[in-house]
Amino acid sequence: MIEPGPILSAGPQGSWLERLRQWVRANRLLPGNGYRIKRYPEGIALEILGPTGGGATGAGMYHLKSVQGDYLTCRTWDGTNEGEVDIYVAKPYKLRNSLVSVTELGVVYNLTYAALDANNVARTKAGGGNSETEWVIPMWVPNDIIYSIAALTGVADATGKAINLLMIGEAREWAAQ
Repeated sequence: MIEPGPILSAGPQGSWLERLRQWVRANRLLPGNGYRIKRYPEGIALEILGPTGGGATGAGMYHLKSVQGDYLTCRTWDGTNEGEVDIYVAKPYKLRNSLVSVTELGVVYNLTYAALDANNVARTKAGGGNSETEWVIPMWVPNDIIYSIAALTGVADATGKAINLLMIGEAREWAAQ
């Protein structure tokens, strides 16, 4: 629809129509990230987009294929069939390897990471005169089932593309060895 210009007719109706036009313009939906405006003869709908640009479908179920510092490479999984396309899922914030320090009970701990195998790392947490080595428990194992939701994660894949899926529903945590 082409937006009408200012209504210039004199009189109370023209003044009222101009105020209505300004109100409608100020309250219209504008295009943006994460949603799409769909116009129908009956009205306008706001469609929330999933991470692939299609409509949101709620939580997704995936098979874990490999683990990177801040994200997982997965394939769709319906309980029987595995997809053929790699899907990237961001790790929860505290499981990401980009964290270089944490503060716990007022003590700052510096974090360093070293590979244990293709999917798991050991993290050394040093600070306050103490040092410990930690692993994510349970460890990452190929074909683990991973659940995710669409979210703004602040994580990018190796090409710099934003990852808009976030791992949910599992209690993995760093644990001292």
